Amino acid sequence: MAEYKAFYRAVVSSRPPHERLFYDPYAEAFLSPGLRCLLWLFKQPLLYPLINWCMEKRYPGRFATTAACTRLVDDLIMSCIERHQVKQVVILGAGYDCRAHRLPAAAVQFVEVDDLQRQTLKRQVLQQLPQPPMTLVDYIPMDLATQMPDDVLPLQLQRAHYNTLFIWEDIHRVFPGKNIDKMFGYFQRFPEGARFIFTYAVKNPGMFIDAMPVTRLLQEHPNDQNYDQDPARFRDFLQAYDLQLEQLTGADAYRQLYYGKRADRMKGYKWCNVAMASVKVKTIES
Repeated sequence: MAEYKAFYRAVVSSRPPHERLFYDPYAEAFLSPGLRCLLWLFKQPLLYPLINWCMEKRYPGRFATTAACTRLVDDLIMSCIERHQVKQVVILGAGYDCRAHRLPAAAVQFVEVDDLQRQTLKRQVLQQLPQPPMTLVDYIPMDLATQMPDDVLPLQLQRAHYNTLFIWEDIHRVFPGKNIDKMFGYFQRFPEGARFIFTYAVKNPGMFIDAMPVTRLLQEHPNDQNYDQDPARFRDFLQAYDLQLEQLTGADAYRQLYYGKRADRMKGYKWCNVAMASVKVKTIES
C-alpha cells in the first residue's frame, strides 16, 4: 500500500505544473520497476489520455480523489502550522510519505512512526538520491497493529509547547480495534492545543463504487470502532476521548474544492473522509 500511494503521488507530480495539485519529487524513487514503467507511460503526452482512461475504467475516481485528499491534508497541515504555532508534526504509519521534505515548514520538527523495516528502506532510498533531502526527521519504529503507543512513543512528544499535530491516514487499516482504542486514549492525554488529522473509510464503504477492496478488508479484520460519514456520529466518537471535531470533509467536498466544476463528472472512490480534531480545553472542576 505504501508503494501504491507513492505511485499515485508520482503520477500527480508528473503532470504539468498548472495541472497538478501538489509536487512530490521523491515519490518515483520508491517505485518497483513495473510501476516505474507504468509511470513512464503516464508521462507520455500522446499516451496519457489512453492510460488515464484505462485506469479510470479499472479504478474509477482513484487518482483524482487521492490527489485531492493529499492536497487537503497538505493544506490542513500548513494551516495548523501557521494559525496554531505547531512546532511538531507526528506522522503515524508514514510509509513513503515525504511531507517532511516537500512542504515549506522549515521551523517544524517532523517525527515519523512506522515499521522499522520500511523506515530503513525509506532512509536508504532517500540517501541514495542524487540530491538527498536536507530536512532532518526523527524516526520512531513501531508496529501500529501490535504495539501500544505508551510502550514506544516517548513522553517528550507530549510537551505542551510543541503544539503537536498528528497525521494518521487510513486509520481503518490498523487492526485490531482495541489497538485503535489505545491510540485514541493516548491522544486524549495530550495537552490542549494538540491537533489531529485523520483519513478513514466510512462505516459502509460498499455503497460506493470501487469500495469492494476496503469492504472486504473490513470484513476480514473486524474493527471495534464504527466510523461514519455523519459528522454528528464521528463527533460523538471523538468526544469519548475528549477530542473535539473541527472539520469533517467528504470526497465530494474536497474534489469540488480543488477541481471545481470538473468534480461534477468524477465518480467513484467517495468513501474516504478527512477529519481534523483537537484536544478539548481542559477545565478545572471546583
